[in-house]
Amino acid sequence: MVLTKERKNARFNITITESQKHYVEKEAKKMGTSPSGFLRELIEEHQEKSKDEQLKKAAELLAEDYRNDKELTTFTAIDGDPFL
Repeated sequence: MVLTKERKNARFNITITESQKHYVEKEAKKMGTSPSGFLRELIEEHQEKSKDEQLKKAAELLAEDYRNDKELTTFTAIDGDPFL
């Protein structure tokens, strides 16, 4: 038995130019999907990229603290050691 994550889809109406419409249709056909499927994939990719950028910014902000505050790195020497 295969369990799949059920996803509820919502409708979203947008207005795009004719050239954008043709582009979406052409790219969807290349990918073997519908225009809606193509746009969903595009949005998912953008979400992932945005999430990665946010994590990178957070890491950059925290890097200074980790370089300057030795309390934050006290246990670094035992990272990866088994607990038991």
